[in-house]
Amino acid sequence: MSARAGRAIVVSDSEHYLLEAGRQIPPQPCAPGQLNNFLSLVSDIRQLEAGAFPFAEARQTLERGWREQSALDLLLMALDGDLEPGLREDAAQVASRLLARTEVCLAVRHRLLGTPLPKEADIEGLPETPHVTELVREASHSREMVVIANQAWDRVFWDFGHSERREIKDRCIWEGGFTALVKDLQFDPDRHFQHWLRHLGTPLAEPPVSDLLRKWQEMAGRFLEETRLCRSVGLEQEVGEVFSRSLKQVPLEKLPRNALDLSEKARTGIILHTLTLHGADPNLRRRVLDKIGVGRA
Repeated sequence: MSARAGRAIVVSDSEHYLLEAGRQIPPQPCAPGQLNNFLSLVSDIRQLEAGAFPFAEARQTLERGWREQSALDLLLMALDGDLEPGLREDAAQVASRLLARTEVCLAVRHRLLGTPLPKEADIEGLPETPHVTELVREASHSREMVVIANQAWDRVFWDFGHSERREIKDRCIWEGGFTALVKDLQFDPDRHFQHWLRHLGTPLAEPPVSDLLRKWQEMAGRFLEETRLCRSVGLEQEVGEVFSRSLKQVPLEKLPRNALDLSEKARTGIILHTLTLHGADPNLRRRVLDKIGVGRA
């Protein structure tokens, strides 16, 4: 099944069938060669059990996925500043109609809070449209937390193979894990994510994945603390680049969870230790120290 293509091919022992989203027609027989073409031309293939002819459950899954993907694609078109204003307006209007379905709106929200909104997205020029405007505004305000959640995910799940890591992440996005974590990072630590984790009834709820999801939450909290530490001493732009790179290498479990409660000098010491380990310019280290009056490095 491909939600983006709006097509599914059912493979049986005797015959292959084509299902098309948006068209209320019976499954159509198709040649086996169409399956090879399908697999080579689309990138969002999902495999699932089709059930008995006429494959009602598979069709329902296809229709829903197609509406969700179409709404997301149209929303992104509405954000594309290189397109003509009239085309962006049309895209926003059609996306709005699709997003009027609660389940579609929720799915697109999960996708927007699972992947950082592109920096080149033209939010200022987005046509004012119901549902579209609200989702984009939330994604824009949440962008920093979405980036942190993704960085933490890459750190915790790095030992998985690429395809398995991608599959687990996609499922976590679809099921609202990223949305719950981003909300916690913004507003109310532990409330949304822990509630989401407790009510999981899918493969994500089984160890070792469930254990790694808890580590993911902890890692994201630490990344957020380190981001705030960089800001607390000023020189954010200079320090941030070196420090963010080092987060992938420094054993963060050695950093105190209550780092934000440390004194300014102690917090700066953590940053300086990281900068020293990873070869930052000595002048930059001295300027950080001078910023808080500690003295010579």
